[in-house]
Amino acid sequence: MSSVLPSNAERRAKNAENLPVIFGSVNLTSIRENVVEILKLIGRDGIFREYTLHDSNHIDAMLALVDRLIPAETAAKMKTADWLMIVLSCYFHDLGMVVTKKEFENRDNCPEFLALKAELLSGDKGKDYEEALAKLTGEERDEFLYQEFVRKNHARRIFHWIQGQEAPQYGEAKAAVEAINGLLSGLETVVRGDLAKICLSHHEDDLFDLDKYQINRVYGDNPEGEANLHYAALILRTVDVLQIQKKRVPPVLYKLIDPSNPKSQEEWAKQAGVRAVKPKLAAGGAESDTVEVHASFNKESAYFGLLAYLQQFAAKELERCHEWAKQAQQKGATFRFPWRQIDSSQVEPLGFEGRSYSFRLDQEKILKLLTGHTLYNDYRVAIREVLQNALDAVRFRKYLNKDEPIGKIEVNSDSKARKLTIRDTGTGMTQETVENFLLNVGSSFYHSEAVLQKHTGFSSISRFGIGVLSTFMIADEVQILTVHPEDEFARRLTLPSVVKSYLIKKIPKGEPAVRAIGSHGTEVILQVRRSAELKDVEALVRYWLVLPKCQVTCKTDESGPVNVGFADAKAVLGHFYEQETEKTRWRATVEVRTESETGLELAYVVSKSDYADVWDFVKIPIPDRRDREASSDPDKFLSYAPGVCVEGIRVRSAPAGYYQREDSPWVFVNLTGRDAPRTNVARSDVEQTPELERALLRIYSILGSHVQREFDRLLARKTGIVEAAWEADYIRTWGLEQASRSSYGKFEEAMALLRVIALEDQDACRPVTRNELVALEQVWTVDSKLVENLEGVCVTTWYRLASRKDSRSARQEHSTSAPFTETSG
Repeated sequence: MSSVLPSNAERRAKNAENLPVIFGSVNLTSIRENVVEILKLIGRDGIFREYTLHDSNHIDAMLALVDRLIPAETAAKMKTADWLMIVLSCYFHDLGMVVTKKEFENRDNCPEFLALKAELLSGDKGKDYEEALAKLTGEERDEFLYQEFVRKNHARRIFHWIQGQEAPQYGEAKAAVEAINGLLSGLETVVRGDLAKICLSHHEDDLFDLDKYQINRVYGDNPEGEANLHYAALILRTVDVLQIQKKRVPPVLYKLIDPSNPKSQEEWAKQAGVRAVKPKLAAGGAESDTVEVHASFNKESAYFGLLAYLQQFAAKELERCHEWAKQAQQKGATFRFPWRQIDSSQVEPLGFEGRSYSFRLDQEKILKLLTGHTLYNDYRVAIREVLQNALDAVRFRKYLNKDEPIGKIEVNSDSKARKLTIRDTGTGMTQETVENFLLNVGSSFYHSEAVLQKHTGFSSISRFGIGVLSTFMIADEVQILTVHPEDEFARRLTLPSVVKSYLIKKIPKGEPAVRAIGSHGTEVILQVRRSAELKDVEALVRYWLVLPKCQVTCKTDESGPVNVGFADAKAVLGHFYEQETEKTRWRATVEVRTESETGLELAYVVSKSDYADVWDFVKIPIPDRRDREASSDPDKFLSYAPGVCVEGIRVRSAPAGYYQREDSPWVFVNLTGRDAPRTNVARSDVEQTPELERALLRIYSILGSHVQREFDRLLARKTGIVEAAWEADYIRTWGLEQASRSSYGKFEEAMALLRVIALEDQDACRPVTRNELVALEQVWTVDSKLVENLEGVCVTTWYRLASRKDSRSARQEHSTSAPFTETSG
């Protein structure tokens, strides 16, 4: 390779070699030559063999774009440190895709890979993956899955490697770290750290964070040692997105590799027709803000593939970079980033009509569809949506201001005026939040990049960004008054219909309506339609808000406000169990027991047996579905006990892992945090996801621990192992065995770990788990009346002398309550 560096950017960066006091020992030519050699490893051993090339051509094309896209006046201002950061990030940003043969062989020792693999192959999307991978051999299948893992994490890998960290959670990387250390060992530690951040940034969405990407980073007294890290990250992101030229996908190599992955085929095809990516010449000598792409295709899939990439991804990325650059300029940055749009008019079809056609949406009908009964089959869900948004706002305010007391939620129902008001003292909304999230269907503020990147410790209940639409299921008009502490005015938004246009009115903060909210918060007023039969608003609020962890009050007409919600899981289950037992004459000795783990609160009810020294699970008799459907007053079922809550909001009434309409144990669980399962879009249940699978295993394990404790307690009281095992089996089968079919595998997995099976071994009887029993080569079992009587020969109570069948019937008669009703969450 020639020692002459081909790009102006590299030649400017090479000046760092003359400033060792600032940057340390740098040999840019040597670094480039070695990086090129390392890049050749991508695809060598099967991993990424079908991906577009990430070699010296990729680097050269990126740096040529750097030269073209940086305005001349900005290039003149830039210092050696700026050029060094841009050039090194172009060299290193994709090195995280290097996978050695040894790393791939050790893939099963990487827990993050195993977790991603399980996630990719679970649920409906997992079925699609399985079908796509069906024709591959076992190792080819893992090659593809490991490819996905590395592709997803390659920026994080190089982020750690540049800093000398192996980061085994992202794969075995000792050799890679040693190689990169050899290239960068002479570089100052602080420079390496900043380079790592810039390389990571091209796969992150946090370039709004000017504390992380400083616009004036100083490495030494010499002015040449000052860098704008934010600008370097912008340039890297831009040139990486726009580097889609033909020479990156040589046709000969395409034929040799024969990509079988459809994504790879599309990527290669759309790039093979690209001739140039360059700044567009503006008319009359004006400065251009547009990058144009020149390409031609004789296959419509490739033509539309490139257009989709440019219009749906690259253009949006360029627009975001432009906005981030404007934010930096407002903070004093002087480097200019004029690019904000892409001209794809020079992408030409050869041999077919270039005008594209697509389905068109009738916005009015779509919005009405979303607010009808096709999405939500229960209009009362609209109340949940407003309450949920209020609770999220209160929780987020507390998260941002940990030293202040948590806020509150007030619900006021005026049945005569048919007005329902929900007021919270949460964060309130800015103009930007109202425009970009409240009125942007499908866009959730809490799932925006700003929140997800900067507030990783917060987990919202809201997900879908369609909550405000649901209010039109019950309301003719919706008024929203919101106060944000950093805004000069409050804002009132009146929504007269789901399909009309709206205006936002600024309200002075001194007005009474604003003062009622306070310095921050939101008030939502629903003008309820007459057809919406909201007979008992308080019951609805109690139904949805179970464990809000903040003060919630509900006021109906002239009555005073009443508190809603419970303090903890034990109080929840105790309240609903007591409600049920009031309907029956039978009173048993019962206890509500609780368990808590990170992200999980669980309570269950047990009853002291009249016939044995054990505590059985108490089960819920659930009313017949036909009774509920035939009822003229469905609200009367609202007192039915919650089974599952997410962040304190009821999701379903049956316990997690049990059917809605079959008797199940009295169990309540509240799941919290980012790993908690999420509700489906209709809010009728939790989604079948890996998070749900993990939660179910934890729940069944906690319930199983009660069985284990009862078994151990019997043994401690000198009960025989056989009798203790029989009692443990009865507690489990009677109380827990009705787990739903979809989750029964996790139930069995948890139960298989209980050490409650009696095994006679070498003239001694000992307890074992089901897994240990299955692992034995041979097991003999004997079941007869003689053996049963011998086992119970020392037992004198009626229960122990009775037959197993009769005793079970007797216990069942004393372990049930009268049926009662429920409404599914």
